[in-house]
Amino acid sequence: MNESYRKRPTIDEIFSAGKPSKEEMDRFLFTPLKRKELLKLLERAQKAEREWRKSGDKDAEQVAFECYLEYRNMLEEKRNSSLYVTTPEGREISFDIKEQLQYWSSFYARNNIDWVSLPETISLTEEQITKMEKLMSQGFDKMLIIPENLVGEPNITYGPDGKPTKITNEKYEKLHQLMSAEYNPTLMGDNYDNDGKFQGSQDKTTNLCIILTKDIQNLEDDPILNQTLNKSMKELKEDELKTFTGLSESAYLVYQREYFERTGKHLDEKGWTWLPESSRPLSGRVPSAGWLPVGGRLRFYFYAPGRRYGFLGCRLAGSFPANI
Repeated sequence: MNESYRKRPTIDEIFSAGKPSKEEMDRFLFTPLKRKELLKLLERAQKAEREWRKSGDKDAEQVAFECYLEYRNMLEEKRNSSLYVTTPEGREISFDIKEQLQYWSSFYARNNIDWVSLPETISLTEEQITKMEKLMSQGFDKMLIIPENLVGEPNITYGPDGKPTKITNEKYEKLHQLMSAEYNPTLMGDNYDNDGKFQGSQDKTTNLCIILTKDIQNLEDDPILNQTLNKSMKELKEDELKTFTGLSESAYLVYQREYFERTGKHLDEKGWTWLPESSRPLSGRVPSAGWLPVGGRLRFYFYAPGRRYGFLGCRLAGSFPANI
């Protein structure tokens, strides 16, 4: 018997015998084919274990050990990459992270965002899973995966008084051009235009992250999002934004395009949304965005944090740093 064989854990240390429950199967989003494969593997392990315990056959022990180990690894992989809830209204919401990674990788490639890439896998912590499923139970049913350095950090020039005087970010403008391709030119308010346009934006994070939000066309269509209308950014920070985040300008550009490709419609055809995960360093104001059906184009503007309008709310979200 070789050294590594003697030092390996016992079968009992690796995994306890027993089939996963239906709830566990549902929780981890196994397809019928994957369920069959998993149960066949478990049956093979149990058969080999019974033979080993009855006769002491070391070959049978090895087979049982390897099958149980593979079985456990399959479950562990799903535990760290699958989300599933049933809302109080009885609606089922689920995400498979691998499937989402494939979906968003295809989206970025299809739209010629060729300076980013997504990993093959992302592992979620138990704390992240708990927080995500809490959001999902409130109807947060849309997952965005934003790659690292989608827009990167801007180049900021500061004056003698330490205040920014110039900001440039070519990636942000390039993203805007790609995400608004085939639309009419984006309408930017004079203050936004004079504030550096998209190159004048800075996101709070440029790291790989997962965002959960509500797949709702207009804020007024959802009771939670509707409550944010006619609230200033100052008011939102004292209320909803203590529990949730919002979107950045870059995430909004991505989501707006993906929503159009998937539905043929546009987000925020009625009303506009604050974008609190971005800032405007030159002016210190908060950006907002929406869609103008008349003219068929995006619209971006910014406001002072204390301003409030009946048409302006916040597309709430939850943002989670991703672990590769």
